[in-house]
Amino acid sequence: MAKRLEGLPKAFGQRLQQLRKNAGMTQDGLAQKASIDVKFVSDLEQGRRSPSFGVLQRLLEALDAEPFELFSFTIRKDPPRAKSGDDLVADFARLTDARTRSLAVDLLKSLIRWQRSSAE
Repeated sequence: MAKRLEGLPKAFGQRLQQLRKNAGMTQDGLAQKASIDVKFVSDLEQGRRSPSFGVLQRLLEALDAEPFELFSFTIRKDPPRAKSGDDLVADFARLTDARTRSLAVDLLKSLIRWQRSSAE
């Protein structure tokens, strides 16, 4: 594995754990929903094992998540660069659930309508 990707299993595991906890699940609950062993879930979260595509699919279904949500993490060690508005929107889309994104879109639409009516 390329040196810059050495942290991939650990970063993936941390993201999996975050999504599991956000879904209000225990490791055992996720294991049952994804039809995998609880020890395997623990090993994934600790970065000790890697999932197959079949396991990834079952994890995504169990978490009711999209693939980008499971892989929205960084393993770079260089300092973060300043984010543009586009980067912030992309981060928001990756790091929030569908309901939160829908509420944010509704809020932005309301702000745009308010701004337009204030400009008239």
